[in-house]
Amino acid sequence: MDADAIFFKEPSFLHSKFERSEIREITREVKEQFGKLRDDRRKYTYVLSHDYEGFLKTPLPSFWCEELSKAWRGPERVFERGRACVDARDEIEEGGVEKILEERPEYIEYFERMLEWHNKNKDSKFYHLGFEWSDVRVPPQILNKLFLRGVLNLVYNTRRHKGYLLRDPEEVREIVEKKKK
Repeated sequence: MDADAIFFKEPSFLHSKFERSEIREITREVKEQFGKLRDDRRKYTYVLSHDYEGFLKTPLPSFWCEELSKAWRGPERVFERGRACVDARDEIEEGGVEKILEERPEYIEYFERMLEWHNKNKDSKFYHLGFEWSDVRVPPQILNKLFLRGVLNLVYNTRRHKGYLLRDPEEVREIVEKKKK
């Protein structure tokens, strides 16, 4: 009600249908404006304010990449034991965990924390929700890298929770024990 400006990235197909009634029509109009653009639409934000209405060119964030942008696309989403999982690969990247530990030996501590969480929670009724970065004290960007390399499954994802599970805890355990010797 007291907003001085509204900023829109390109609305999705159903965005205007499910938007709250107060701004549903505005969303439809913005969708039409985006439809008229001939340039890469990701680079633009539509602004509505007291002083200005139109497009501003906005750069993509420094961390943006095509691989992250496509994380939820395609048939990779599968259901496993009644829960949604996102699997970008059928199996862990060839030599995945070993290769990661060769590149980044300090990650062994992160794998140990994930294995510890797995051992403590494998019989919990909430295990299927996975662990968050704060549960295992692993930075979120590292968890995301491990997901993209096929070592983790993203098993639960909402605005407030992103839950991961090791794809093959036993394989990870064997590799970690071997590396520690």
